[in-house]
Amino acid sequence: MVIVVIVSVTMIGIMMPSVFAEIIYPTNTHRVDAPPSYCAVKPSDTSYLPRFSIFAWEAEVEEAVGKILSNIINSTGLDTDVYVRDQMEEGSIVFELEGKDSGLLIGRRGETLSSIEYLVRLIASKNLDKRANVMLDVEDYKLRRKEKVASIADSTAEKVIQTGKRISLEPMSASDRRIVHMTLADNDQIETQSKGEGLQRKVIINPKD
Repeated sequence: MVIVVIVSVTMIGIMMPSVFAEIIYPTNTHRVDAPPSYCAVKPSDTSYLPRFSIFAWEAEVEEAVGKILSNIINSTGLDTDVYVRDQMEEGSIVFELEGKDSGLLIGRRGETLSSIEYLVRLIASKNLDKRANVMLDVEDYKLRRKEKVASIADSTAEKVIQTGKRISLEPMSASDRRIVHMTLADNDQIETQSKGEGLQRKVIINPKD
């Protein structure tokens, strides 16, 4: 994962050298009772309902991350819109990217998306001088991926229980491995463990004695 992040950061720096300085030092603004300028309204929405209960730091994070994403998207020429989901997930503000070019931001098994998310979180945290808990998703890709990985985990666990033999899953990202561990955490007939280094790290499902 570290290699992927370094490559992606390098590529973005090459693609937009003049914009990168602006991303690192954006003009921080704070609005609670109005939608940020970057935030589009989904077609299904009839109006924007102000989040009056939002904490000030959440509004700052939304504004900062929105500008960073806008700069990245504009510099690459992709036809993609940025939305902020009404509900947080795992304590993080979720930014959803939608549009005809949004699929290009996913990459193989979501590796590109994860790298961009890491980069955005890093820059936003530096700008705000505090940890920016944000997640990026592309047209519910992460939800679909989570369901797929969970299904693989469940079916593989059943095979392990039936055969009594351990099974190694294919190498996965840290987020996918976490899904496997959490999906099978309550199964008292098997146990999971991660083994390997770097991009070859994977989950092994073992039968319990």
